Amino acid sequence: MSTTRITGLTLIDLLARFAPYGGTDIPYLAHHFGRFAATLAEFDGSWDPRRGVRVLDVGAHWLHQSLLWRLAGYGRDRGRSADHL
Repeated sequence: MSTTRITGLTLIDLLARFAPYGGTDIPYLAHHFGRFAATLAEFDGSWDPRRGVRVLDVGAHWLHQSLLWRLAGYGRDRGRSADHL
């Protein structure tokens, strides 16, 4: 099972974070978790946190990644779509 390099979170851990809020699409997250964790690990492996730990959260289908990055210690700036401006 994939884990993120910096947080050690497994798919089961991430699913548990969604459970109190009604859960999430388990097959979707299970299918993509490895890619999400790899993206975070690749970025984090070359990023100096002294440069900041805020990332842009554009929402949409990236809810799973948003939580994963937040649990890894990154803050977020929420993006707004044109109809919200």
